[in-house]
Amino acid sequence: MENPEPMMCSVVRVMGPDTLLLRVACPQIMGRVSIYCTLMGCSEFSSECKQAVVDWCELHQDGGRLLFLTADWLRDSHGRLLVDLMDIQSKECLTEHLIEYSYCDENTNHIIDCVRDMMDSQEIAE
Repeated sequence: MENPEPMMCSVVRVMGPDTLLLRVACPQIMGRVSIYCTLMGCSEFSSECKQAVVDWCELHQDGGRLLFLTADWLRDSHGRLLVDLMDIQSKECLTEHLIEYSYCDENTNHIIDCVRDMMDSQEIAE
């Protein structure tokens, strides 16, 4: 079995410290898709966090690309995909940077909370 290549993405827009619009290559359609995402494992963002995200992305994008990391394609209660971004060369992650410099708090229960929200949600049957 062949190991999949790491997914690359580019940041289109930083909507807020917890919402990013990313463009990700989608080989199945031989194109790119845009996805709204939230940073995995982060909460309680400071007022400077949005600018810190923009600055980090501008500094670390290699030709407009970053590595795209996700936890089983889980989504939060707003439908945003849980992601982290990684610099291709230095392997530094955006969430680690934000937590290390106190732009946000670490939320170790973020994935568990998203799974709980998914289990508690009700499907609408037609």
